[in-house]
Amino acid sequence: MPSIDVPVTAIPSIDAPIVEPPSLEIPLISTSLCLPLSTQPCQTCSQTQEILSPSDLRQTAAIYTPTPVKKLKLEQMNKSQQSRFFINVGGTRFETSAIVIQSCPGSLLSEMIKEDSIVKPYLFDGRNTYFLDRDAKHFHLILNYLRNQARIHSDMLPRDVRSSRELQVECNYYELRHLELAVQKNILDLQQLSLL
Repeated sequence: MPSIDVPVTAIPSIDAPIVEPPSLEIPLISTSLCLPLSTQPCQTCSQTQEILSPSDLRQTAAIYTPTPVKKLKLEQMNKSQQSRFFINVGGTRFETSAIVIQSCPGSLLSEMIKEDSIVKPYLFDGRNTYFLDRDAKHFHLILNYLRNQARIHSDMLPRDVRSSRELQVECNYYELRHLELAVQKNILDLQQLSLL
């Protein structure tokens, strides 16, 4: 969504007139399939859009050429699609791909899915599945960390010490040292906040 610059005004004195901010009308965009009117590729969404008929859409799709970044993302999606499998964590099933798990080489999860690993998957719904006898409560955070190429923002971590300690134990088990250190820092920050 495009950003809208709104002028910031100081608190008016009693004599100063109150200035009304400009209208913040947000252009409505149909949820139907739509493309920009211009032939130039856009970064996000053009404010001037036209709804295309199915035949026009097919014709436009036939000549669409993704940008290098989009092409790389599409290739990554295709690779992920080809290497999908399940991880059953304490009875909760997560679906992921080998590409995601291998984003942190040397972790227990990465070692688990190697071809020469002593841990072998079983078939469930026609797909390879690994079973981990662990609590699934924080596994989604671990997967998101791996999905983001072993990066995490502090806002994504638990906001209480107990949950953070639980996550830290899981990070230690899966040998995700960088995430474990980020969680440890989060725990220290939370403890400092509670002292204030």
